Amino acid sequence: MPHLRNRHSIPILKKLGALWPVVGVLGPRQTGKTTLVHSLLGILNSVSLDELESREEAIRSPSTFLAKKGVPLVLDEVQKAPALFDEIKLRVDRKRIPGNYFLTGSSSFSSKLGIRESLTGRMGLLELLPMTVAELHEQPFRPLSKISSPGSELQTPRFDSSLIIQSAQKGGMPVPSFFRDSEQRDFYWRSWLETSMLRDLSRFFTRRYDPDFAFNILARIGAVL
Repeated sequence: MPHLRNRHSIPILKKLGALWPVVGVLGPRQTGKTTLVHSLLGILNSVSLDELESREEAIRSPSTFLAKKGVPLVLDEVQKAPALFDEIKLRVDRKRIPGNYFLTGSSSFSSKLGIRESLTGRMGLLELLPMTVAELHEQPFRPLSKISSPGSELQTPRFDSSLIIQSAQKGGMPVPSFFRDSEQRDFYWRSWLETSMLRDLSRFFTRRYDPDFAFNILARIGAVL
C-alpha cells in the first residue's frame, strides 16, 4: 500500500524504544502514528481506546486491563483512558524494561499535569508530522547539518518548485497524498477538518469553544493564502 512508505522517524523511534520503557508518539490526527508503530515497526499487540469496550475496561480496572494485554503493547488514543498512566508508571517503576509501552495520541496528552507527573523520566517522545516531500517520493533523509555545510553537494535542491507545490497542496497526510481522484482527496480533507474542528477542538476548549467562529477564522486564513 502506498501510504505504508518508509518514514524518516523510524530510526528515531527504534532508538527511543531501546532506551525508554514508555515511548509516546504524538501528532495530528491521521499522520500515521499507529501505522508507524503497528505496521512499520512490526508491533502487533495493539489496542485502540477509541473502542468503547476497551476504553471502559481500561478506566474501570487499568491493572487488569494491562495484565491481560502483555508487552510490548501499543495503546492508541491513550489519552481517552487517563487511569492507565498511573498504572503504567507503577509497572515501569517495578521493572524498567525498554520498549514495553508505545502510546499514541494527540499532543494534548503530554500537556496534562497529571500525565506529566506520572511519566516524567519514564517516557521518550516523538512528534510525527505529515510526510515530507522526500518521504512521499521515497528519497533518503538529508540532515540539516550536512545541507548547511559550505560547499556541500547536498545544497543542490532535489525537487523542483512545481513538485513541492503539488505535494503541499495534497497536505502530506499518508492516505490522501496517494489518492488519484482529486474529488476524493477534497472529501477526505473536508471530513478531516470537520472532525478536528467539531470534535477535537471542542474537547480541548470545552465551554469556551465556538465552532462557527473557528471555521470563520479558518476561512479567512484560506482566503489570504
